[in-house]
Amino acid sequence: EDVAAEKSARQAIGRSEEAYAKAAAVLTSHAKGRPDLETLAAKLPSAQDAVSQKVRSVIEQVENAEYDRARSAVFKELLPMQREIVSDLARLAGLTGELAQKRADTAESGAARALNQMAVVLVVTLFAGVLAPRYGWPLPKLEQWRCTMAQALAMSLPGSLDNAAAAL
Repeated sequence: EDVAAEKSARQAIGRSEEAYAKAAAVLTSHAKGRPDLETLAAKLPSAQDAVSQKVRSVIEQVENAEYDRARSAVFKELLPMQREIVSDLARLAGLTGELAQKRADTAESGAARALNQMAVVLVVTLFAGVLAPRYGWPLPKLEQWRCTMAQALAMSLPGSLDNAAAAL
């Protein structure tokens, strides 16, 4: 029964190492060009290797009935190593969360610009395609068009007139 448990523990360590190596490879590829992420990407695999080696050492100590020594290694060496990895992973999660937020903000800004451009196209199309030909409205010259939203956004003000006025 003990032999089966030890074998199972070793197999679990092997699976964990494989999964961690795959995750580390993905992290490394995504971290390129981002020094803060590159540092963590380089540090985490070696930290996990040290944990795996320590776990194997503890298993051997248990197999040799060195229970006190194994217990001491777990509490004095293994747990601090794992805490450091957890801390690094939390830092990584924070950094990637910030990066995701920046990307979301950029996407939102791009979507807002696209929506504004669509509104301009709609108004020009409405004038040129409906109001001028059907109802005889005069078609303004290009230099007569003004977009206060575009002007406000160019000055880093909110795009809506209400919000731009409040900001001023």
